[in-house]
Amino acid sequence: MELSSVGLSQYPSAQIASSNLERLRQGLATCPGETVEGEEVTYAVMSTPKMEHPTLGIRVSAENYTVLLNIAQVGPTVAYSGAGGVTTADADLAAQLLEQQVDATSTPPGSRVGRLRPWSRLRSQRSAPRHESAARTRR
Repeated sequence: MELSSVGLSQYPSAQIASSNLERLRQGLATCPGETVEGEEVTYAVMSTPKMEHPTLGIRVSAENYTVLLNIAQVGPTVAYSGAGGVTTADADLAAQLLEQQVDATSTPPGSRVGRLRPWSRLRSQRSAPRHESAARTRR
């Protein structure tokens, strides 16, 4: 089973969004893991898709799952995507979802170009509303 998710977080300014992303980056440098409900969870910085915006990739691993998170700051917005599962985590899917989120966020308001279509890889023609998280489960 694999789960994917996308979302956007809006901040009052690009400076605040940048500060929050940097705090997360610093936290990863000093906290390689923790124990959550008795389970050891590790965090590691990973590569992200190349784009013109600041990005951060995080691999979250435990005995029974792996989650890959991609984060990008686009002005006052932080776009994120993740994919994970019990037996696998699809890095290509997580990267594609982040690219779609960034494209949707970078598109001027009212424009239909770049509208968020989080599951286009699965040939779905449904569009998720802009600024709404979407999730799916794949078996």
